[in-house]
Amino acid sequence: MARFGDMSRLKEYASNLVNRFKRNRSSVDSQNELIEPNGTTEAVMESTPLWRKKSVIITSSAVIAVATAAIIGIQQYKQYINNNTFEIFHVYQNGEYIGSVDEVTAVQQLINEEQMELAGNNPGLSMELHTGEITYESETGFKITATTEETLSKLEQTFTSNAVGIAIVVDGKTLGYVKDEVAASNILSRVQKQYAPQAAAEAEARKFEALSFNATEAQAEEADTQPEEKQLSEVGDSALSIKEVQFVEAVDLTVDQVEPTEIMDEEELYKRIVDGSTKPTKYTVQKGDCIGCIAQKFGISEQVIYENNPNIVGDKITAGDEIDLTVRMPEITVRSVEQLVEIEEIAIPIQYVENKEVREGQTKTLQTGAPGSQRLTYEITKENGYIVSEELVAQEVIEEATPTIIEKGTMVVAGVGSGQFAYPVTNYRISSKYGKRWGKLHAGVDFTGNKNIKASDAGVVEFVGTKNGYGNTIIIDHQNGYKTLYGHLSSYDVSKGDKVEQGDKIGIMGNTGRSTGTHLHFEIIKNGSTVNPLKYL
Repeated sequence: MARFGDMSRLKEYASNLVNRFKRNRSSVDSQNELIEPNGTTEAVMESTPLWRKKSVIITSSAVIAVATAAIIGIQQYKQYINNNTFEIFHVYQNGEYIGSVDEVTAVQQLINEEQMELAGNNPGLSMELHTGEITYESETGFKITATTEETLSKLEQTFTSNAVGIAIVVDGKTLGYVKDEVAASNILSRVQKQYAPQAAAEAEARKFEALSFNATEAQAEEADTQPEEKQLSEVGDSALSIKEVQFVEAVDLTVDQVEPTEIMDEEELYKRIVDGSTKPTKYTVQKGDCIGCIAQKFGISEQVIYENNPNIVGDKITAGDEIDLTVRMPEITVRSVEQLVEIEEIAIPIQYVENKEVREGQTKTLQTGAPGSQRLTYEITKENGYIVSEELVAQEVIEEATPTIIEKGTMVVAGVGSGQFAYPVTNYRISSKYGKRWGKLHAGVDFTGNKNIKASDAGVVEFVGTKNGYGNTIIIDHQNGYKTLYGHLSSYDVSKGDKVEQGDKIGIMGNTGRSTGTHLHFEIIKNGSTVNPLKYL
């Protein structure tokens, strides 16, 4: 069967066959009409020849055959058209034409492959693939074709990618990026542990107790309400707790889009933060310098000086010595506020009972005393582990001391102490307590407050002048085994040999000697050794 390339030609051919058949039929019918019957004679019908009948049959069969062929040709034509009609998809990225593809799934497969490649090349990182907004427009046509490979290649070149990083930002400055928030939180937690280990230990202990403690509700309540006296009851007991740990600077975590190479290892960023900046600093001691003065001049803790210069013993430094003041400045400052509770002994007070009948120098013990106890609470502030301030915030008597009562003659009263010491400063605040500090003994208590310094007890002025480290100093001998020392004064109101009574003004508070600011350094010396003044005041 011949194929028809054009539907109009097929219809025209079929129409011509039918018309030709109609003309043949009309010619035959006309010839038959020429023979008319005679009214008077017997009609004679002339029969149609056989060959003409066959011609008609053959002609009809041919028309049927051609019509059938035409119908079959139309069906094959339609099938041919259908078989060669295709659908393609035009691809647009952010509204801009890119090309065409056979299937939409080809673009999605490209995206999936790109994402898998990103993940494989950057293990452990959160990666983002930016494809833009991709839209499609369908088109159907006869023998239409898509440029799939070219379009996918062009589309791939427009893709961009980045890593998602968590930035640690300090006062607006980005210190670095890590892969996720867990890593950033771990770093900040480690920084706090570095400079406030006590806080970290307490947090771990609380966490352990929360997981393991299986007491009843009543037991838990009893433990919570247990009075502190039972925990700290003996002289010498102490307890250190953390009230607060925080960063001095504003520390934030932000989510940023960065290059994968900018993501740092957790350990690397931690070291960058704690190492910070270190500027080597050397200083030559000048005449009149003291440890506290140098620390104040350079804005550092005295602890730094002692740690960097282990050869310094006490406050002994000499003009011309070179000391190391290098201090490491971490990128983040950890401030901790600690509460130190200590149970201290209250010294036995001595009371004298005058007896006019007894000669001077003669005494008799009427009652033997007993020491008491008190709870002292200090608030200690540190920055990156260095003490920046310490203050006595509470003083509570647990048990009063019982005085020793001594009968003595009244012939000499002035210049002999009672054994009961009064605070040498009114409206006082304790800025530094007695005890070991930075590897050495701080042999007294530092007071700030009213500038007038008073004699803590009656006695005889033994020394007025300048002492190494103490600056302008007064020492009073109380004639009973005790002496008191008053250091860093700006001026004196007594002279050597003067007899003073408790509460007499003896000088003015100052900032002389090894001092970090205006204050009084006060010591009580018992039988030649310093003792904690807070036990006697």
